[in-house]
Amino acid sequence: MMTRILYAEWLKLRRTPTLWLVFSAPVLYGAFMVWYFSGRGPTDRVQISIYEGFYQVWAAVVVPLGTGIVTGLMSHQEVQTANFQGLLAARTSRVRVYMSKITVLVLFTTLSTGLAVGTLVIGVKYGLGRPIALMPFIYGGITAGLAAIPLAVFHLWFSLAFGMGPSIGVGSIGLMLGALSLTSLGDRYWQYLPWGWIARFAMLPGACYYYEVIPKVQPALSLAVAFLVINTAGGLMWFEHWEGRKVYQ
Repeated sequence: MMTRILYAEWLKLRRTPTLWLVFSAPVLYGAFMVWYFSGRGPTDRVQISIYEGFYQVWAAVVVPLGTGIVTGLMSHQEVQTANFQGLLAARTSRVRVYMSKITVLVLFTTLSTGLAVGTLVIGVKYGLGRPIALMPFIYGGITAGLAAIPLAVFHLWFSLAFGMGPSIGVGSIGLMLGALSLTSLGDRYWQYLPWGWIARFAMLPGACYYYEVIPKVQPALSLAVAFLVINTAGGLMWFEHWEGRKVYQ
């Protein structure tokens, strides 16, 4: 049953800008970062700079804004499908319908992160012909992808309730908060910001590999798990009784 629902989601999205954004933007970003670092010599310090530069921008800028745009586009697609009736009048249970949306977002997050990391690593290793340690980038991608899931679940709920514009607006605010969380000013507050979790968690594999230190993230990890559970449960309960919203042309 879930496979059929996911296939239906694919049919909805296959001719929309959503898939282009999910698949092309990460490749373009990875290629841009390869070009950006192409003028630097093959030193150990450059590898650290590549890791930090890539994941800081990806986690603090691309993911917050991209999540807002993608979930906003998914919500807008449902508006175009008879004003949410294609979503709300489905024969299967609403729990499965909502969970299929979450599953699609998790797949999008995984694929986009993998494409960005893969483009960067291949570009640096084979395009620039420079040695690059694979493991920190692989673990960094896994960490960044997992850390983005709570934010994606929140944005799904928010975009369905309020629409594409507000979703992109919140994503833009998250972009600024994510960037702020990487500064000294954000050292005290990042653990309370969902957009800060992605940026800080993505730095963990690099800190462990390059600096041999393990930053303290347990409080933020607990908050991230709680945030995910609350938004998943809250979104499911809300969606069970939701009858759509008014859309003004």
